[in-house]
Amino acid sequence: ATDSNYPKTSAKSIPVMSTRMFPCRGVRRGYVWYLAGGPKPHVDIRWENDRDAMKVAQHHCPDAIYRGDARELAEPGAGYEFLEQKLPKNALIYIVAGFPCDDTTIVKGDSRAGLRGSRSKLWHLIVTLKQWLEKRQQSNLWSISTVVENVWPGLRPQEREEVSEALGVRPILTDAADLSWNIRRRWFWLDMPHD
Repeated sequence: ATDSNYPKTSAKSIPVMSTRMFPCRGVRRGYVWYLAGGPKPHVDIRWENDRDAMKVAQHHCPDAIYRGDARELAEPGAGYEFLEQKLPKNALIYIVAGFPCDDTTIVKGDSRAGLRGSRSKLWHLIVTLKQWLEKRQQSNLWSISTVVENVWPGLRPQEREEVSEALGVRPILTDAADLSWNIRRRWFWLDMPHD
């Protein structure tokens, strides 16, 4: 989706804040907002643990705010203080995240570490961020939506269930080509209306 595909909004439209964690592999810029029927974000804040992915993102999305390592969200501190300053009242907030699949990929066979592996365990940061936002949701009049993705068929059924329980939504299986330039089947957890 390009900027011209965004629904028209007034100059005083509701503020939209996007938080992106890790590379949500290839979800086209703007597609989430278009899918949700909302305006593009006024504030786009990103965390990324992969330096090369960060460089690519900075090239394509120079207006975003890049915070660096997502692990800063593991505990209260600078990441959350930054969000407190940046998030206005009445904001639509989209958490767009793809957690590392290094430990869930079937390429590693039965020896894969799964969600407890050193890289894939970072998926808990998505839940931590969502819970932090939800605790402040009512007092700030925020509306929060989540788009999370990971590989298929890598996640074991019990791991998929664990992620679903933590996010409060069941995943859909689709080809990333529906949302991006990648042709690859992915699990998407969307807590917004979708077909």
